[in-house]
Amino acid sequence: MDADRQTWRRILVAAAVAGVVGVADVGAQGAESPYDGRLAKAVFLSDHVTDAVAQVASAAPPASRGMLTEAAARARRRASSAIDPPAGSSPASVSLAARRQAIGEGMVALVSSPEAVAESFPAAEALLPAASPAIEDAQGIAIPLALAEAAEGYLKAHRESAVAAYLYPYLMVQYRLAFEAQAAAKALEGQKTSARKYRAFRVRAMASTDPLLKAVADDIDAQLYLQRPVPEHPRNFDPDACCRDK
Repeated sequence: MDADRQTWRRILVAAAVAGVVGVADVGAQGAESPYDGRLAKAVFLSDHVTDAVAQVASAAPPASRGMLTEAAARARRRASSAIDPPAGSSPASVSLAARRQAIGEGMVALVSSPEAVAESFPAAEALLPAASPAIEDAQGIAIPLALAEAAEGYLKAHRESAVAAYLYPYLMVQYRLAFEAQAAAKALEGQKTSARKYRAFRVRAMASTDPLLKAVADDIDAQLYLQRPVPEHPRNFDPDACCRDK
């Protein structure tokens, strides 16, 4: 596996869904999620969204098992329509195509309309750059920020997008990953910006009346962290609060 591909997998693909850590802290972080981060990671950070969502559905509370089973079935139908990269494609191209496919599956898992299914093909293409950055920063900050920039650009260019409801929690995830990497790198100003962006898209995502979309947003927000253990949460991160009223 070449260095670029390793970088993309390290940042874009979390550890296998069944083995991820991320327990809700009800007092500090908000409402508890029954999925303990597994639903969010299945939709946004899995190589195989269909199987990952199906696995979450199998262990879900009875009240939500049906909607998750239907979400997995939609993702499976989207997967069946995938076109494999041409023979002889480079490993990087194959990896990129797989990530685009996973994004498309996540879109239709969360948004069931025919318009969303149709838009999931061009939207998934637009959300990923044609190639990974030539040089990734050692802290792993650049990729989630680049993905967030692409998603925000897509929303601005497609104000009536059928997959907007997917993009709000998607952006929550990207800014969580950036925030965690910035915290590890002690990049305070970057943390501030990522936290503000996270909160803005959290408001949009949690305004959804769709129970599946709301469950995903809650699952993202309830976790102490998504990928890197850090002491702060972007939802209430405000390092300047102590001095603002002095």
